[in-house]
Amino acid sequence: MVGAREGVYVEEHEIYIPSVAFPLWKIRIRERCGIEVDDELLHILLRARYARTTWKIKRTERRVFEYLLSRGFADASAAKLARVLVAAVVKPV
Repeated sequence: MVGAREGVYVEEHEIYIPSVAFPLWKIRIRERCGIEVDDELLHILLRARYARTTWKIKRTERRVFEYLLSRGFADASAAKLARVLVAAVVKPV
């Protein structure tokens, strides 16, 4: 589903993420943070990037933190990495 040719439509926020955005944001995150992100984590980050909701930064940090914990990261490093990733994608440069 992620990275499909036609893009991804997220119904809960009624947003459309074009398929071109996925490889571009992977490159941008690799340049800004120096890490590779998988498609599932990228999907979480891009949903927040294109959503027009309030509190999206804190909610996204929590989702990324929980995802990183499920992938085996320690609490402190997962929290720090979640803040860095969300800042790189959601917050304006």
